[in-house]
Amino acid sequence: MIGKHAGVVVVLLALAADAWGQRLAPEVVVSNPQVFEVAITTKFVAPENGEKLSELRVWHALPTARPWDGLDRTMGASSITVEPETGHVQHLSSNESQNVLWELRGGLEPGTKFEFTSRFRVRSADRDYDVKRSIAQWSDYYQTIGADAPIIEEKLDSIVDAIKKSHPPAEAALEFCKWVAANLTYDASVTYDPRDLGSTLKNRRGHRGHQARVFEAMCARAGLPTRPVVGLNLRVPDGLGDLHKIRPDYENQHTWAQVYLPGSGWIEIDPGMGAKAYFIPAQLIQNNADFQNYVVWVRDPETWKLVEWVVRDGQWTSAYSIENRRSFRRIESK
Repeated sequence: MIGKHAGVVVVLLALAADAWGQRLAPEVVVSNPQVFEVAITTKFVAPENGEKLSELRVWHALPTARPWDGLDRTMGASSITVEPETGHVQHLSSNESQNVLWELRGGLEPGTKFEFTSRFRVRSADRDYDVKRSIAQWSDYYQTIGADAPIIEEKLDSIVDAIKKSHPPAEAALEFCKWVAANLTYDASVTYDPRDLGSTLKNRRGHRGHQARVFEAMCARAGLPTRPVVGLNLRVPDGLGDLHKIRPDYENQHTWAQVYLPGSGWIEIDPGMGAKAYFIPAQLIQNNADFQNYVVWVRDPETWKLVEWVVRDGQWTSAYSIENRRSFRRIESK
């Protein structure tokens, strides 16, 4: 453990043009405003064997401002504190990114244990898209199904094409989500990468990241623009639920998506929720677009590398005994 007292980071809460400049579509209904206090803790151990580390960098993602969290005008997170106090907040307006960064040079002796914690408050709300009010039409995209449509697999291609022919864009996106929820069993223990669509479709199972990738592939074939969304799913207050047992940096995190609907803009959609995919509860909180919740890089000793996870004997593991927890508590909304 480094440091005994949390250092308070004073942040100028300027508006992010890309976040607060976007219009809240009238088709989006916002309700049930809530405030959460969140703590993210990353544990790291310098390995006993192998090359001595010369540098360590740890990032924690922070929520970004969105039109539905407009209870006050912040950058999406407020009351930010960090421990050790050497951490500092970074803002990148170019991609709506906000994070905490720690940089350590020296003191990385084999076997040394480190712990990094960021705490913040975030405002959120339930949001629901009224698909019946959508004015988006396929002609708005200037694209048609044809030989250039991305190929997924023969059976799924025909399903996507049929849905597109019989539904307008907003409804088609919802139909894709219904297919995903009905045909892909949720299983956070799978070891293949979400980008491996072949394995996901063959095994018909995966976590939310796998479901989101299949949804994106279906939208791509139909000509619907999408972009990924990563962030928090504040479900288990202490961050030590069933997912954490599968891999000690899982739990209280989520992957979903946005779909572009002309007339409404970028609309959140959660593929694994099927018929309820357009309803996004307050507990789902968007982070920056760079990474999901945290990331660790090491220099060993001259080459930088991203700390990765591998499966050994059926268990997820990292070479640095990493654990990442996201805990929270709800506080009264004013």
